[in-house]
Amino acid sequence: MKEELERGKISKVGRQTLAQKCYEQIKQSILQGDIAPGERLQEVRMANLLNVSPAPVREAFRMLATEGLIRILPWKGAVVRGYSSKEILDVVQCRVALETLAMRLAYANMGEELTRRIAEELEQTRDDADVSQVVYFNANLHQLWVEGSRNTKLIAFVDQLNDVILRGMNYSAIDDQRRQEIWFEHQNILRALKAGDVEQAVEALSLHIYNGYDYGLAVEEKIRKQSRGE
Repeated sequence: MKEELERGKISKVGRQTLAQKCYEQIKQSILQGDIAPGERLQEVRMANLLNVSPAPVREAFRMLATEGLIRILPWKGAVVRGYSSKEILDVVQCRVALETLAMRLAYANMGEELTRRIAEELEQTRDDADVSQVVYFNANLHQLWVEGSRNTKLIAFVDQLNDVILRGMNYSAIDDQRRQEIWFEHQNILRALKAGDVEQAVEALSLHIYNGYDYGLAVEEKIRKQSRGE
């Protein structure tokens, strides 16, 4: 782990802080590139940096693993995950195919109910600046049409992609400008559905996913350069 972490990149959170606080601190450092892909995270060392016991750090690691940010290896501890550009593109292409199909099926199944629920979800996300909350609401939003498809195989396939999907959502949520762009992209999807134009909604959804892919690639490249000291 970079020496600058020892000099304050990760701040102490206090002895009474819950696992959520540890999770947020470590997550922020990963997303900003202060902890590089491939680096091992030692539970005891991280607990000392955060000034907590190992228990909340252990729980924080579990939470980070569910978002695809780290891998927990048996008997070896946690390692910050990294994905190649090819791996990310493979996931994005599958995601576009699956989610656009899900959108068509969900609208056929739910009609105006889907539109209403998307509008309600978007209302909660507009002014939220907390990264984890933004990711949570955005993931829930996409799940509306995935689960609304009522296609169990499709839902299972999307679930298999979730580690990479959530990683990308986290990178997007940490940037104020990209967060606003996401909100407007979701509004474009909603506007098309309100007009009854499912194909326009599908096109807007596809563009939204690829925009996130482009942004994520730029962030990953920045982190790689930072880790090489460029």
